[in-house]
Amino acid sequence: MGKRGYIETPTLGKDTLFAWARGLQMWHVVAIGNHLCFFEYSDRQLDGIRSSLWRARVLGQWSDPLQEIFYENLDGFNVMFPWNGEFSVFVFRLDRTINALHAQIEPA
Repeated sequence: MGKRGYIETPTLGKDTLFAWARGLQMWHVVAIGNHLCFFEYSDRQLDGIRSSLWRARVLGQWSDPLQEIFYENLDGFNVMFPWNGEFSVFVFRLDRTINALHAQIEPA
């Protein structure tokens, strides 16, 4: 593993609104402190809002007020995870199994 880096992934909210997870994503990611937590998408979550309207308005060629809202709030639509040294990874699967890599839990 490198000494430092940056990981950026879409949030569950972004995948839900854009309804594009199916065929592209298997996991949604949450950053908590120095931990990345991967949660396996359910079949229903992969479908998102079942509409392409949000995607068409935000990514469309015509100006739309939603475009400004989206681009000014990218930190709400993406997990932005800069890291230095090590970080922990937890993987939560739908079959209720959990895997951990470099799991170091800080005391509360």
